[in-house]
Amino acid sequence: MKDTSAIFGPTLSLGRQGSPQFASGQESDNEGMFLNNMNQTPPCTPQLPTLPTEPTKPIKHIQKSLDFDSTATSTNPSTEELQRHILTFYPHLLAHHAPRIPTIICRTVGCSSQGPFYTCNECFFSKWYCKDCLIKRHEDNPLHEIATWNGFSMETTSLFLLGQVINLIHPDGSDCTSQGPTQVFTILHTTGTHKLRCHQCTCSASAPPLSQLIANKLFPATYKNPQTAFTFASLKLYDVANLKSNINIKQYCDSLLANSPGSKDQTMSEKVSAPDIETQVLAPAYTIQAAGSLRTNFHYAVRLWRYFRVMQEFGFFDYQDVVTFCLVQDCPQCPQPGMNLPEGWENDPDK
Repeated sequence: MKDTSAIFGPTLSLGRQGSPQFASGQESDNEGMFLNNMNQTPPCTPQLPTLPTEPTKPIKHIQKSLDFDSTATSTNPSTEELQRHILTFYPHLLAHHAPRIPTIICRTVGCSSQGPFYTCNECFFSKWYCKDCLIKRHEDNPLHEIATWNGFSMETTSLFLLGQVINLIHPDGSDCTSQGPTQVFTILHTTGTHKLRCHQCTCSASAPPLSQLIANKLFPATYKNPQTAFTFASLKLYDVANLKSNINIKQYCDSLLANSPGSKDQTMSEKVSAPDIETQVLAPAYTIQAAGSLRTNFHYAVRLWRYFRVMQEFGFFDYQDVVTFCLVQDCPQCPQPGMNLPEGWENDPDK
């Protein structure tokens, strides 16, 4: 084996403490020669490849998918650009945590209410209204998240706590003007769980509660005396999350419960259910047992929802086919009496 000590100096090995030690058979007086050779460039030092001055361009179809903004100069902004973006965006984000105007007034024309005032976190424009005007403007959106300013921070509340009572429309699309006793429903929406107070329909042509819930895009959780319902939007969102991201029912329901107004991302074990929903401060809190019951009801609703969707996609509009759970379509080419066979076909000698 060729001796390379003249080029690289004596061989080193690392001890237990990580300090350099000379190999056996070499004296410590070689240390000076080693230090001198460290300052010399060995003749066999490999040359590193030269890096390109510009980043390598990605594949054409990948580059096309990344060009979301044609005005963007680079996908990796510089430090100066990031600082400029932060100084531009962050003050506007902070502005959503407090009123933008020094004096809050009701934005309804002609209203002279002196407060308190509320704003909706889900409406496109964050305007302030008094209690009565806010409830009137949200007759068609009773599940929106409401906030109020207490002088120091924004507090989350709900239309249910503000006393909103709505009337569900009839299955034929007509308005219900009944002022009968109220009933409270727990609604699971894409924004979490909400409480909804409704007048029970006492009209002469009143429909069953199940039909009236479905007519208002609320899928009942149970068949008998439903008190919990799921919005059509929450069922559609679960279909997408389950089929595209493999999100199961437990993960989906737990995420919606954590996203409920006022939940503050509490875990299931940290939540305590209130004994009286009328005095509950925020959205309904769920214990582990209640959350499990909600997931069971949601699973039942999802099974029916998907079956109904499949029936619609297959073009079945006969209620009898829906009841028999039949998803098989009739073959138009197969001979079927009364459909594609002439009368008296059984007496035809050439049959």
